[in-house]
Amino acid sequence: MKEHAEKSSRLPPAETFVLIAAAAWTVYVALTCFRLEGGAAEVLATSWPYLAFAPMLVAGAVLGHVAKRGVLPLVVSLLVVAPALVLLLGAPSYVNALAAAGVQLAALGALILEGSAGAGVRGLRGAPMVRTRDPGDVALGGWDRAQIAWRRQLVQVIGACIAVLGVVLATNAKAGLATLAVVLLAAALAAWGRLHLSRRTIVGLGLGAVGLAALLVVVLGVVSRWPSWMTGPQSLSSARHALWRDALTLFAQHPVLGGGPGAFSDWSDIAEYNPLLYAAHSSVLQVASELGAVGVFLFGAMLAAGMNLAAQRGRGRALIGVAAWSALAVHSMIDHLYEFPMVVLLAGIVIGWAGARPVRRAGTPPGPEPRPGR
Repeated sequence: MKEHAEKSSRLPPAETFVLIAAAAWTVYVALTCFRLEGGAAEVLATSWPYLAFAPMLVAGAVLGHVAKRGVLPLVVSLLVVAPALVLLLGAPSYVNALAAAGVQLAALGALILEGSAGAGVRGLRGAPMVRTRDPGDVALGGWDRAQIAWRRQLVQVIGACIAVLGVVLATNAKAGLATLAVVLLAAALAAWGRLHLSRRTIVGLGLGAVGLAALLVVVLGVVSRWPSWMTGPQSLSSARHALWRDALTLFAQHPVLGGGPGAFSDWSDIAEYNPLLYAAHSSVLQVASELGAVGVFLFGAMLAAGMNLAAQRGRGRALIGVAAWSALAVHSMIDHLYEFPMVVLLAGIVIGWAGARPVRRAGTPPGPEPRPGR
């Protein structure tokens, strides 16, 4: 019994991986700040997006984990929806960040609906049940059938509202619609229930998509000229090509540690003279140019850790969580989305919800752990 208590108190490997990756990223960024010239306020102004990235992601994962396990789920849901409503009602923001936040909200709504699909079903069939605190796994344990059905409907209404809000926000940008389609497809496959992909395969597909997108961005940044159909007003634009080329040039001059946070906007002429183009509009190239190969490696570790966490539980949850996290990463390969706290927080909530462990009553023997590949 004591051995079981000690084992249950240990942090699972997936969550440990996230914390180690987040800590390594934050420490490295903090150390790079010592290379910068200027006062503390100036240094913070250029480095805060990097410094905030990991803490916001971890905070979101914790919120998602807590909400999925049934601790104050309504309060957490309101904390998620209220800021999104502010954005929807017209708070000034970057439209692509609005769309990315919407995709994450749609994924969260899909996860809530996926978890509530079987809520109370086993209890209504008369099987012996134990009361749990998981809104997606409600049991009889002192509640009658009417209470179970009411709770299930409430959770489904919350999930549907969050999903609809996310879809509305995602329509702010074409890239948002494209990534939303990926998440909705994943949700449809999860609802279908005949998913034959293992969780390892799902993670592998997610990592492959992100890696392919990063490689494509590097190739496009290297080539001297883009075809005309890629530089039109409805496409990536020639300005983005110039930004990517400048980022790769800065990286070539500082390949290991990069030029330092904020160096890109001083290096690139187009970024320096156009305040709307202050970033490289590619997260991987921005990190490469300012934090070097070490930063790219740690950034990749953060992406892999988030994907691994999202895939820890059922295949349906794994598919939705990995799809949402991968879609954000692919979108950010041609944009700069991780510097927006709301986007990162929502993404963290999604992967935390998807990878949350089930709640067990005290004295209840643990069930068998799912196999890593399933």
